Amino acid sequence: MSYPTNLNIVGNTLNIVSGFTSFSVTFPAFATTNSVAFQGVLIGTAPTTISFPLNVTVCQVVYIKNQHSSQTLTVTWTPTGGAGAVVQTLQAGAVLLLVQPNATSGISALSLQASAANTPVDIFLAG
Repeated sequence: MSYPTNLNIVGNTLNIVSGFTSFSVTFPAFATTNSVAFQGVLIGTAPTTISFPLNVTVCQVVYIKNQHSSQTLTVTWTPTGGAGAVVQTLQAGAVLLLVQPNATSGISALSLQASAANTPVDIFLAG
C-alpha cells in the first residue's frame, strides 16, 4: 500500500507528512532563498542521474520514496568531498531521508537504479 507524501518548507523549517508519520526539522543555516525540487519519476534498470534544483551544488535535504509495490530501488550518492557509493537498496514502499543543516555538508551527486523498469519514485531535494 502506498501513502501520499506532503513536504513543504516554511521559513527555515522542513515539514514532512508521509502516511502516518509526520515531523519537522529546523535548519539554522537554511535560507528561504535556497532551491527546492519535488518530483515523481519513473526509474528503470540503468543508473539514472538525478538533477539538483537550479543553482544547487550541495543538497542538504534528500527524501527518496520507492512507490512500487514489489520492486527495489538502489540509491547511490556522493557525499560532499567524498566518493560515490551505494547508500541503500530501498525495498517496496521504503523511504530514505538525509538532513544536513550545515550548508557545506550533504551530497553533490545522486543516482537511482531500479530492479525493473518503470519503478515510480518520489524525490524531494533542497539545498
